Amino acid sequence: MCISVNEKNFLDFYNDRTFNANCFNADGSLNKNYNSHKSTGLIATIFDEHWDDVYTKNRELIDKYRPNAPIEIKKIID
Repeated sequence: MCISVNEKNFLDFYNDRTFNANCFNADGSLNKNYNSHKSTGLIATIFDEHWDDVYTKNRELIDKYRPNAPIEIKKIID
């Protein structure tokens, strides 16, 4: 079953519940060029470039408070 919502109702609902304005134009219309995967790729790149150094310097704390961190970071990077 597919439910259809018109653009105005969606915008009214979504704008009240999000702080991510990048997916909308200044006039409130949907930004047709918005790509939500860009931020995920950027985050993965940052982790990929810096994780080894951060983990080496903070291994004891990370392992104590977030023992699954290396596994979870690997999921983000891959």
